[in-house]
This record gives sequence, C-alpha cells and structure tokens, in this order.
Amino acid sequence: DHQVENASTAIASTLILKHLGYKINNKLISKGVKETSWPGRLELINYNNKKIILDGSHNISGSKKLNLFLKQQKIKPIVLFGMLNNKRIFEFLKILRKNVKEIVPIQIPYEKNAFTEKQIKYYCDKLSIKFTEIDNYDQKLKYILNSSKKYILVTGSLYLVGKIRNKFL
Repeated sequence: DHQVENASTAIASTLILKHLGYKINNKLISKGVKETSWPGRLELINYNNKKIILDGSHNISGSKKLNLFLKQQKIKPIVLFGMLNNKRIFEFLKILRKNVKEIVPIQIPYEKNAFTEKQIKYYCDKLSIKFTEIDNYDQKLKYILNSSKKYILVTGSLYLVGKIRNKFL
C-alpha cells in the first residue's frame, strides 16, 4: 500500500509540474510507474523453498508499514536484523515484536556505526522477543535457511539488505 502512496505522490507532483508549464508526457509518466521497482523494499525472493522478504525499513514509519504487511499477510517470519546505531531500535522492534517468530541479530558487515549483536540482544530481551545468538556470518545464513519457517525477513537497514540481497540473487 505504501508504494501506491509513493507512486500517487510522484504522479501528482509531475502533474503539478505539467500545469506549471513543464513539458511532461503522460505516456512517459505511465511507463515510469509501470517500470519502477525498488529493490530491498518489501522485495520477495524465492530461494530453496523459502520466501525471503527484503525490507530496508530503518525508521518508525517503515516499521509500521512492514508490521502492517506482516499482519495482512499473516506472516511471522524468522528475522535477520541489523541496524545503524543512530536509529530508534527500541521503538522499531516494539512495533514488530508481535509479528516475528525470532530475531537473529547481525552487526552490519563493514559498518562501524551499526548496533552490535549484544546491543540488539539487549533490546530484544527488554521487549521479550525470542533471540538466537550465532557467532559466524555464514552460520547465521545457514541457520535461517535451515529453519522450519517458510518466511525469512531481512530488515533494519538498507545497507544490510543490500549485502544480503547479493547473496541470494
């Protein structure tokens, strides 16, 4: 739904510009909307009988929209979660906590300003979210892929989603 909102805003903006005298072709607007994709935003990847949902949500608004999606789809995924440490992790996780099965924390690779796994665990404990500690990056991926859950969610950061996306495409 939020992508429909975004597309509507973009269309309205172009129509206002057209009204102000800018030369804008309606067919190109239509083509642009039709061909637009945003990798890492509620992107679904089929991988070895699993459904991997990539969503780079990293703020409260994104968390609310992601939570609504999970509710509407009746999905309670296992979550690979990492986030930059200038974000509101407690509030973000609080919104999602009832619609996730468990969290596997990851400090975003090569991002010095990311929450550590220990810090993520602290917030999961405060919110009573099931948490599974795994030491090794490859073991984390193996764990989530071998879980009994059909749905895997990767969220908390576009940086994390970009790194994980490359593994599965």
